[in-house]
Amino acid sequence: MIKNKLIAAVLCTAVCAGSAMAMEVDPKIYVGAQLAGSNLTLKSAGWNRVVNDQNVTIVANGGSFSLTNNTGGAGLFVGSRLTENFGVELGYIGLGKTTINVPGDTFSMKHGNTYIDAIGYLPIDSNLDLTGSIGFGEVSTKLSHDIYDNQGFSATRGTHNKVSPRLGVGVEYRFHENVGMRFNVHYQEGNQIIKKVTTSSLGLFYRF
Repeated sequence: MIKNKLIAAVLCTAVCAGSAMAMEVDPKIYVGAQLAGSNLTLKSAGWNRVVNDQNVTIVANGGSFSLTNNTGGAGLFVGSRLTENFGVELGYIGLGKTTINVPGDTFSMKHGNTYIDAIGYLPIDSNLDLTGSIGFGEVSTKLSHDIYDNQGFSATRGTHNKVSPRLGVGVEYRFHENVGMRFNVHYQEGNQIIKKVTTSSLGLFYRF
C-alpha cells in the first residue's frame, strides 16, 4: 500500500514538473496550517533506563514496561506555486510524543519534522488538484533520558536529527480564489530513534 503511494507520488510529481517546464513562471505565495496524525515505527521496542545521578539501571521487561505514542501534531507551512503544475514548499510539523513507563519513572521522546518539498500539481478542474511531492525532511527526536536496550541499541539524552528523502501524495481543493484545504500523506525514513514515519495531514491555506 505504502509502496504504491510512493510510486504514485514520483510519477505525479515527474509528470507535473515536466509540464511546468514549458510554462511561464507566475509565482503565487501561500501560507497555511495543518493538523496531522503520524505512525511512528521505533527502532527498539524494549527499553532500559540509565539513572546516571543514582548510578542505578532500571530494566524494563515484560509487564513492567509500557510505551504510549501520542501521534497527534500540528504545523505551519509557506510555499509558492510557481506555475499551474509546479511549486515548492517549506514547513514544520509536529510528529507527537512517545511516553515510556518503567518501574518508578516515566520519560519521553518528542518528535518533529522540518521539510522542503517540490510539489507537482495535476489539475482535475478549476478548483481541484491532485498532488505529488518529492523532498527532504529533518526528523528530530528529543530524549529526556539516556536509553538503551538488551539488543545493543543506545541513545543519549538530548536531540537527535537526521535528514532523509520524503515522498507524498495528496489532494487540494480551493473553495475561494485565495482560500483552500488539502489532505496529504507523506512517508520518509526516520533518525537514530525512529525507523520510519508515515504522516497524514489536513491543512488550510491562504494564497496571496
